[in-house]
Amino acid sequence: MKIIKQPSPTEVIVEKSYSKEDLQELEKEILNAKCKEYNIAGFRPGFAPLDKVKEKLLSSGDWEALMGTKVQEKIINDWTKDHDEELGEIVKILNVKSTKEEPFTLECHFEYFPRLKETDIADKYLNLKVEPGKKAEEIKVTDEDLETGLKELQQRRTILKPVQEALSKDRMAFIKITPAESTPEDAEKKENKDLFQWGIKQNGEEFDKATEGMKEGEEKTLEDGRKVKVEKIFESQAPPLDDEFAKSLGHFHSLDDLKTSLREGLQMEKLYGELEARREVLTKALIEAIDIEVPQSIVERSARNYKKNFEQQLGKMGNAEKDSTDEKLKKLDKVFEEKAQRELKLQRILEAIALKEKIVPSDEEVEKEIKHILGSFKKPQEAREALGSPESLKSRVTLSLCFDKTLQFLEKKNHVTEDIQKQLDQLENEHEHHHHDHEH
Repeated sequence: MKIIKQPSPTEVIVEKSYSKEDLQELEKEILNAKCKEYNIAGFRPGFAPLDKVKEKLLSSGDWEALMGTKVQEKIINDWTKDHDEELGEIVKILNVKSTKEEPFTLECHFEYFPRLKETDIADKYLNLKVEPGKKAEEIKVTDEDLETGLKELQQRRTILKPVQEALSKDRMAFIKITPAESTPEDAEKKENKDLFQWGIKQNGEEFDKATEGMKEGEEKTLEDGRKVKVEKIFESQAPPLDDEFAKSLGHFHSLDDLKTSLREGLQMEKLYGELEARREVLTKALIEAIDIEVPQSIVERSARNYKKNFEQQLGKMGNAEKDSTDEKLKKLDKVFEEKAQRELKLQRILEAIALKEKIVPSDEEVEKEIKHILGSFKKPQEAREALGSPESLKSRVTLSLCFDKTLQFLEKKNHVTEDIQKQLDQLENEHEHHHHDHEH
């Protein structure tokens, strides 16, 4: 296979000639496969002469299409054998045309995903400028943070107690809202009964004003024709923040113990947030330092997948959230495309660095990760349906671990997360020590 032209950094035109013997071998592969599918009078399925099978394919008009597909498969295989490892894989066939009959010669126009060479990356990945958002010693949990965390824990233990009181601020209520409709049947279909916190304008400021002071069982017709019935009113009761509350949450001797543990947890959360922020800056600097072109077709395909996943998440939302987001969905196409472009570039760069630095996960690491993934499924069949064949899963896990290890290598070489990691290790040791004390 000879490269005769490169119209762009992600396109290539190649020329390939095939002898009569090559074409006869391709024909034989097609006929052997189709022989098992055809019933030809006088022959058992799978045992008909190949010339009879070819006659049937010619008469049905399928032969030319089958031969064309087979030749394209052969071209892709030849490219993979000759150029994939050095240049990159084919992502799309743009055009194929015959240029000579003897020997049979094809000119093929491909879109491909270029691979980076060592000369492309040099040592650019070792001198990245990554400025921390905050120094590790500046990352602290404030008293306000601790108070907010305690209130969140308290809220999880808050119960709702029915009360014979009127609707007022911060009370919860089951309220049935029936739209104004022409027939009772239509109204019944569209009725809305929900538990919500009254007084926070959930149904609009005018609704709150119109319903304030209503009592359980009371009904009212609003100015817009909607009918409202208060079915139940509740008052939230939060447990007091004391030693008993702390003991109810686990191995805590007192409220002070709980505060200490919560402060450690919040500190770790903030440190991990800074860690992720620095990694984001690192990958951005890496992409800026090492230039690579990404074929548009694979960017569009990846962007469509991002959009599809986003739409699936929308499907799980309530109608009000979904309606408001649907309006913005079309505007997000560019965002999805930019994300796809960035992720694809990063993968290619990490692949090149891993090859140069010989970064490979061990068999033990791969097996451990596979075991962890499979552990989330109840049955082997469910895992296979979701994850594909064991070979495919192993390949994906190996690649993912390789990328993770390469990023860790880059963090260390560029001194991106050392101070944060040191603090995290210290906190984890302290947390483990406290947990041990609580158990004893």
